[in-house]
Amino acid sequence: RVAGARVRDGQLEVRFTEPAAVSADLPEGAL
Repeated sequence: RVAGARVRDGQLEVRFTEPAAVSADLPEGAL
């Protein structure tokens, strides 16, 4: 589940309620 998203330093920063479960499936810089 996405907890929040914001643009930081020109990059989209997305926060998840379960980052370990989600980020493992995303390659670096996918977002």
